[in-house]
Amino acid sequence: MKQRKRRDCLNSSNVRIDKGQRDAINRVCTKIAETRLIASVQKLILSH
Repeated sequence: MKQRKRRDCLNSSNVRIDKGQRDAINRVCTKIAETRLIASVQKLILSH
């Protein structure tokens, strides 16, 4: 599932990118995904 999200994030910037840039973007996308996940978990906890 995490893989799919990461790929979507990469595809959203539909540019030709080399390996180094792709890795950097992957890191950023993973960070964003984790941040969103943490936020949604916190929201879930707060709503209880």
